Amino acid sequence: MKRIGILTAGGDTPALNAAIHGAVVRANQGHVTATFIPDDLAFAQATLRGGPSAFLARRVVVTEGKTEFGLMLGLIDSWDAIFNDRGSATSAAHGAAITNGGGASAPKRAQVLKTLGYEVALFLDHDVPGQKAAVDTAIASGVEVFRWTEGRATEDELVEGLDAAGLSELLQLAASLRGDEATVRSDLLNKKQPTQQVPDLDVVHWITRSHFTLESARALICLTARKQSWFKDIDKGRALSEWVQNQTQLHTSRFWETVINVGKFIYAADKPSEPEPTPPGASA
Repeated sequence: MKRIGILTAGGDTPALNAAIHGAVVRANQGHVTATFIPDDLAFAQATLRGGPSAFLARRVVVTEGKTEFGLMLGLIDSWDAIFNDRGSATSAAHGAAITNGGGASAPKRAQVLKTLGYEVALFLDHDVPGQKAAVDTAIASGVEVFRWTEGRATEDELVEGLDAAGLSELLQLAASLRGDEATVRSDLLNKKQPTQQVPDLDVVHWITRSHFTLESARALICLTARKQSWFKDIDKGRALSEWVQNQTQLHTSRFWETVINVGKFIYAADKPSEPEPTPPGASA
């Protein structure tokens, strides 16, 4: 163990001082680092409350929201199982943790963790211009940032890597998460252009029969997925994770390249002399 965490309810109990002192002395005898979170570090307490498990890790990925959080949790579960079968170190063995950054506060939470001495990566969308200053500040503090193509959120990057058949399968995933096909079709009908028809969830039919191109089909699906929150939930993000791993056409896309790069950060070798592990599914 290299780091311990001491979380208390507050500083109004004098006996805590002796208990904390004893823990730190014992830790130092075993060459363990015990770090107190300073009261004057802006946003530190909010960061702690938002993801306390991250404070016991060495390497932390802060995701922007629930979709990315669930997506990475699902990927790590799969990658850990494969690494374990190979006899290789899992994410836990690397001291890695994933924490939900809570939306707009994600860059600041990542910066706080970096200031406290953690290795930190920030994984977020790239569709909100107003985030630039906060992201730039995090980068300046040493946070490693992984983002989609400029102007895109998760849903945008995902659909750009799919052909008509892949989009149809994505709609079936949405139907399983929304309850049924009729609900997804209703979602789509509320967002389509007047000249477009959505007779079913087969995008090939849309293109051949209903005044759609592949690009306009992608645009409608992306817009609807975002507005109707198809994947904006941790469990739905996990379901998306399982789905994308089975979509081989995505494995040459920018979407897959980005999540693989996050995986490389998670499983990075702890020592320069060690070989760099590669998350399963990465291109050679």
